[in-house]
Formats: sequence, C-alpha cells, structure tokens
Amino acid sequence: MSNSPRRQAGVAAELRYPVPFGYLIGAANDPNLQLPGFGLANLSTGVESPDGSWRVLAWVKNANDTEYLLTRSTQVVRARYAGEPRTFGLSLTGRF
Repeated sequence: MSNSPRRQAGVAAELRYPVPFGYLIGAANDPNLQLPGFGLANLSTGVESPDGSWRVLAWVKNANDTEYLLTRSTQVVRARYAGEPRTFGLSLTGRF
C-alpha cells in the first residue's frame, strides 16, 4: 500500500476476570471445588514477507510456567486436571 509504513509493530493485551452474577447450584456451589485465580502470559513475535506470501511466527504459551488446575477432584471423580505447562513453537505459513 502506498501510504503505509515499511515497518510496522503491534502490541496487544487481554485481561479476563470473572463477573459475579447469576447463581450457582449443586456441586458448583461447593466451596471445596472452587479454584484459585491464576495468570498466564502468552507471547508471540513474527516476520512476514512484503507481499504476504509467507510468515514465520515464534510463540510461547504459559511463558512463566504457572502451575494451575482446571478442575478439582469430586466425590465421584477422583482426578485433578492440571493446566498445560510452558509450551513453545514456531509456525510457518505460506500463501499461494
């Protein structure tokens, strides 16, 4: 595009937090099943060709390697499901 800069950079952030509304019934109301809050940092950076025909993206999920639970054990299910550990990778994209 004629009026766009040759080099561009962008930064994005997302914050999620629960909004207490509605009501809880049954097991969901059990305080022993409530999970503590946690924060995750996901990072990515990449390079794209000027014509958009290819892109290379390096990424890290759970960059600070936070240990967190997705669910706790119940009286019926004797298992705890842990969240994913730190993962990283490289994505290559081509358009033709």
